[in-house]
Amino acid sequence: MTQPDQPAEITFRGIFDSIPISIWVEDFSAVVSALDTLRDQGVVDLGSYLHDHPGETERLVQLIKVLDINQASLGLYGATSKEELFGSVDMLFTPQALDAFRDELVAVAENRPGFTAEIESRKFGGERLDLLVSVVPANPSSGWGQVLVTATDITERKQTEAELRESRASFAAIVDQNTDGIAVVDAGGFIRFANPAACSLLETPLERLVGSRFAEAAHYRVNDELEVRRSNGAPGVAELGSIETTWDGQPARLVVVRDVTERKHLERELLQAQKMEAIGRLAGGVAHEFNNLLQAMLSTAEARLGTDVVGRAGKALLQELEPLIQRGRSQTRQLLLFSRREEPHLEPLELNHVLRDNIAMLERLVAENIRLELQLDGRNLRVRGDQGQLGQVLVNLVVNAADALPEGGGITIRSGMRPNGTHSTESAGQGQTRQERPGQVWFEVEDNGTGIPEHVRDRMFEPFFTTKERGLGTGLGLSVALGIVSRHRGSIEVDSRENLGTRVLVLLPEEQVGSNAAAVRQDPAPGFVPGCGERVLLVEDEAATRSGLHDVLEMLGYKTVALGDAEQALALDPTLTFDLLITDLMLPGLSGAALAERLRERWPDLGVIVISGYSEDRIAEMVQNLESAYFMHKPFSMTELSHEIRVALNEK
Repeated sequence: MTQPDQPAEITFRGIFDSIPISIWVEDFSAVVSALDTLRDQGVVDLGSYLHDHPGETERLVQLIKVLDINQASLGLYGATSKEELFGSVDMLFTPQALDAFRDELVAVAENRPGFTAEIESRKFGGERLDLLVSVVPANPSSGWGQVLVTATDITERKQTEAELRESRASFAAIVDQNTDGIAVVDAGGFIRFANPAACSLLETPLERLVGSRFAEAAHYRVNDELEVRRSNGAPGVAELGSIETTWDGQPARLVVVRDVTERKHLERELLQAQKMEAIGRLAGGVAHEFNNLLQAMLSTAEARLGTDVVGRAGKALLQELEPLIQRGRSQTRQLLLFSRREEPHLEPLELNHVLRDNIAMLERLVAENIRLELQLDGRNLRVRGDQGQLGQVLVNLVVNAADALPEGGGITIRSGMRPNGTHSTESAGQGQTRQERPGQVWFEVEDNGTGIPEHVRDRMFEPFFTTKERGLGTGLGLSVALGIVSRHRGSIEVDSRENLGTRVLVLLPEEQVGSNAAAVRQDPAPGFVPGCGERVLLVEDEAATRSGLHDVLEMLGYKTVALGDAEQALALDPTLTFDLLITDLMLPGLSGAALAERLRERWPDLGVIVISGYSEDRIAEMVQNLESAYFMHKPFSMTELSHEIRVALNEK
């Protein structure tokens, strides 16, 4: 008998143990015999049989006999010796590995040349192992009685693949759920990929979009903007952006379609706000200049009415001029209210008094063929508000009502109190549906005119929106009214029917009795209050206004010195004394407020009245540090001036 070649055996063993891949030599003869028995028993479809009898697969595992393993196997499984592995084959099989072994048994039964599969196993410490296992007969000519099993550790590869799949899934979810349209366009301009947002924005189903030309699918406007369909179905605007990429190894571009409809809307809103800010500033400046002119006209007219120089016909003309000046005063006040941004000066008021206080001017503003009627609540309607601004709301509503009566008709002004209940008409300032709050006072202006068309109602409170012919309306009346009422924490409700008239209701919070506020202002005494020879220093840079006010003050009985600027006033003889300073706010050089402070150093008891064509808020802001001063807004009447002078002198 030939003895084994010892050197060759040693060489083979050295090679076997030095190979870094796990190699197992296993005796499969018992397994093959068991498979033959199953075949003899009539098992034709071995795979189905083993699937239906999982215990049979586990039994066949027990028949495997390990003949040899190399050193790499010890390291792979974390074993300390070969003997530890020889009797532990079944322990290394996970449920997934048993499924793979079942497929291996089918390959053995069919006498295939080999079997390869990725299986899940475990180390001795219990850690998971992912292996690429290859099983072949040790001697192909002798069948599957003895096999060689190689196991390559692919745990890191499988982990990397899992992470890659997770990353791809996350990326796909991000792309699919992104509200931006994302598409891949190849070098030929064809769409190779598109996410759902792209399909929605471009209004094309995925099956039609992919493969089409992007230039044909997109509806271009200008500046790389697209017309798109938003998620809510409304038309919109989108912007395009793209970067270079690759797709299937070929150059391509990643195109992003972003819905910018809302941003464009906000940009337009901002531009409109900036325009309104600029218009407001311009309006304030124009109103200031116009108020100076009106003051000059009013003072001059009143001064001439007090003399016999103009004669009867001249006085009649001057009397006709006064209501026109008052109407101009109303218009400039609207410009100032539109241009201002400050809160109103609130004080306790009686609403009926505010309404009655404006009725005389309103009767002059409306045409003779329009009947103006008051139906006021007999109760004391207390409200906290700005007398001038609430009066302006009434004027605006009455003027609007008069415009709806080109052939004449009637306007009714009512007032009242609504302690509770619900009112459901169109409203502005507090939303469209309003639940009554306890303690509201109200006034309304109702006409029997043409009514407001339905398509106009949604825009009726917009600044500068008007349905009147060019030159006949500013479009500020209702927007100014709404702004004032909103600042008074109130609301406006409109009930209108075409050809049946309009009713505009203004609701304001009731001023609670017993609050810490001052008492409600009382009506001033009628007529002007004459002076008693007190000395008045008038400083006004507008010559016509200065001249008219000088004549009015002289008529009222005051000894008046009229100057054009602060420099002249400070240059007066220090031995002179004055009881009252009436100064314009905006003077060349030194302001009126600063002049008052300088002159009070000379005459500590000097009374001060600051006058200006700017809004009351602008005046208050500039003279906030000036103590014991009174403010008058141009244009003011001779009667108003006389009362304010008396108050300022009496406080000295």
